[in-house]
This record gives sequence, C-alpha cells and structure tokens, in this order.
Amino acid sequence: MTRSGDRVELEARVLLAGTAAGTALVLDEPLSLWGGMDPHSGRVCDHHHPQLGVTVTGRVLVMPSSRGSSSSSSVLAEAVRLGTAPLAILLAEPDEILVLGALVAEYLYGRVCPILVVPEVAGGTIATGDQVTVSGDRVTLARSRNLDGTEEGSMTARSTADTDDTAALRLGDFSALTFDCYGTLIDWEAGILAALRPWTAAHRVEVDDEELLAAFGRAESRRQAAQPTAPYPEILAGVLGDLATEHGATASREEAAAFAGSVGDWPAFPDSAEALAYLKRHYRLVIVSNVDRASFRHSNAKLGVTFDAVVTADDAGAYKPAPNHFQLALAQLADMGVAGHQVLHVAQSLYHDHVPAKRLGLKTMWINRRADRAKGSGATPAAAPVTPDGEVPTLAALAELHRQEHAG
Repeated sequence: MTRSGDRVELEARVLLAGTAAGTALVLDEPLSLWGGMDPHSGRVCDHHHPQLGVTVTGRVLVMPSSRGSSSSSSVLAEAVRLGTAPLAILLAEPDEILVLGALVAEYLYGRVCPILVVPEVAGGTIATGDQVTVSGDRVTLARSRNLDGTEEGSMTARSTADTDDTAALRLGDFSALTFDCYGTLIDWEAGILAALRPWTAAHRVEVDDEELLAAFGRAESRRQAAQPTAPYPEILAGVLGDLATEHGATASREEAAAFAGSVGDWPAFPDSAEALAYLKRHYRLVIVSNVDRASFRHSNAKLGVTFDAVVTADDAGAYKPAPNHFQLALAQLADMGVAGHQVLHVAQSLYHDHVPAKRLGLKTMWINRRADRAKGSGATPAAAPVTPDGEVPTLAALAELHRQEHAG
C-alpha cells in the first residue's frame, strides 16, 4: 500500500481483469447473491444481512467474501445482463463462484465486472463513499473531503431538487468535465428531423415533429439494448425500418443507408464551439457518446476543440445508460490524475446520462436544451426519477456561471 496526499494505491490479485471507477459500497458481512441480491433491482434483499436494502448497482462492491449457493454465479451473470451489477467486486479472499458468473457474463454479453482480491479489505482500509479506480492489479482510492466530494458553498447553478438540502455545487471544485455529445453539444433532434423528413415525405407518413422524435427515441433505445455491440450506423438503419413498420410504410436500402450515415450532417448548437473553447482553458474535457468513432470525428470538426479523451460506443462495447462509457472515462481520467469527485458530468439526457452518472456517484449538470418545450422529452426516452446537481439551459450559460464564479 502506498499513499500520496488523499490517494491510496493498493496492490491486488486479479481474479477477472478489467477497468472500473466509481464509489465504494462496503458490506460489513459476506453476502450470498443467491437469495441475497435481487438481480432486477441490484438491491440487497437478504433479511438477515445488516445492510438490507442497499443497492450495489453502479458501485464498487467491497466485501469480505460471498457465501452460500453456487447459484450466486447465475445471479451475478443476470445482473450484468440487466445492468444492475456492481462496477467491480473487491474481496478479502478468492471466490470461484463469483468469478464463474462474471466470466459467463463477459462471454455472453461482452460486459466485464472485474473481480480482485485486496487483502486490505479485511482491515477496513476501504470505506463506503471512497472513490475507487480499478486498473489491472492496482486499486486506487481517493478520499474526498465529505465522502461524496462536495464542500459547503453558495449555489451557482439552479438546483433541480425540491428541497433546500442539496449540496452546493461549485464549478471550481472540479478538474474535468465529461460530456454527452448528441443533444448536448450537437443538435441531434434537428439533425434527426432533417434526415427523416425526406423519407416521411416520400412515403406520405403524416406525423408531427414531436411524435416522430418520440418514436425515434423508443426505437433507438430498444435497438441499443438488444444489440449493445452493433455499430451506431447499423442501429440507425434498423431504427428507420422500425419507424417504417410503426407507420405502415417501407424503407429502402438506400434510405436506410442515408439515415445511417447522417450523423456527420447533424449541426452543432450555436453556442457549443465558443463555450467549449472557454471551458477547455479551465478543465480537462472528455466525450462519452453513444455513436461510433467515425461519426464522432465529423461532429468533432464542428465543435472546434481537442478533447482530452473520447469514449464512444465502439470503445465501450455498449450503449448508455449502461455504465461502460463512464467506467472507461473515469479510468482514463484517473490515469491523468483526476479522481471521480473532481469530475462533473454535463449532459442533456436524463435517461442516457444523469441516471447512470448519479448511480456511479458523479455530480451532474443538466443542460436542459428543451426547457422551452411545453411537453415531452423528444428523442430521449422518459427517465427514472433523478435529480441533477444543477441545471442551465445552454452550454453558454454554464460557461457564464464559471466566469462569474471565477471573477467573484
């Protein structure tokens, strides 16, 4: 074990290799996943366990060992499939049953839940709330000032909470910004409509913009969940076929190919390039996007900045709201010396971004690009209840908040 400031690095024995970064959840006693964890919710359901009711989803699970049935392997594999599994599991002693479940999940679903033996687990070195990064045989802890990485201060962005006890959000507390791209930096709804309208006109599909965007959102999310490793252009081509079926129309190969290749034509929001140029002077900037790398390169040219890291669906082997993008981004930022509590995730989509980011313990800023719309969520599916830590209507407004805070 080595220490450097508030960072602690532990040596570990790798049972299943992988990378992960998130907030630790330490269980006081061993847990049998079979009958002890609900794979549909990720909640501990063993009524005899002292931490009954806690949720392991999106956390780095730390426990002395598992116990009980060999069926725990099937529970872990199912939780990985459903997206309710821990980001990683740290144990005080080896457990072949858990490793088997994680191996099966990796083989069947292409998603990795790293498992490591860390002797310090038994000594209580890791505490719930620590920011943990797993990379190879190294486990790095970053102890934040108030466990969740916040400190007292005045609120500079409007809180979206209904109560007054939300922790203050100070932009100066962060060293890196992770961004969703499409819907946040790129006006994907305008791009989607521009790409779809020639098809609706040709096939006399009568549907208004909001209905078309909502249908797109439903079809895209279904496709991404069913085909997590499919390239994004393939997803888009399939979505057009789904829209055609829903509206009693057809879509030719040429029309599907044109829609699949349209991402590079989607416009940037007018404020994106200038705001990013300003923020680049103060933060490391990272993209976590559901498109492919080739499509993003066209969009990046419109944004005018060089990002410190780019994580796409190609890299993650999954689509958000799965946690893979965030795990990779946090691991890369950790290599740059940025801990999880120093990261602010900036995004428009509650469904794709704020829900998984908050599950990982990240602070989030909602760029509510649809604040002036009367109803609906557009191309974004409705999300589970989530409370971002701040809200602004545009990226330019976020940059202005930073200017005011910096000047004050």
